[in-house]
Amino acid sequence: MNSHSHSHSRISQVAVHLPEGRQTSRAIEDRLRAHSPGLRVPEGLLRRLYDLEERVVASEDTLPSDLAARAVERLLAQAGLAPAKIDLLLFAAVSADVQEPANGHIVAARRLHPRRRLPARGDRLR
Repeated sequence: MNSHSHSHSRISQVAVHLPEGRQTSRAIEDRLRAHSPGLRVPEGLLRRLYDLEERVVASEDTLPSDLAARAVERLLAQAGLAPAKIDLLLFAAVSADVQEPANGHIVAARRLHPRRRLPARGDRLR
């Protein structure tokens, strides 16, 4: 039996990093029109339907794990923790650097265990 009478897990810190890039709803609509000429996209549609003025966008060379690694830096700073004190890292995103395996290990290797060698960008996992 566990010697601890009350053992539990908790999320003690959360952090996010948003890139500096922005794209206006008008630019998004223009892009939709250019890529889908048969699609009728009235001006101001995104603003009227979703109250969308702009969206956050990362540069072409920024990977999801890059954004997550910056969030880890922020988290460590706000919590005053050393990387070795992190027990669990959750990576949740709608996009990923690679299809498989998951990307949490990439973020952990970049910020929690920086001495470990990572595959170079573009390397294919076999």
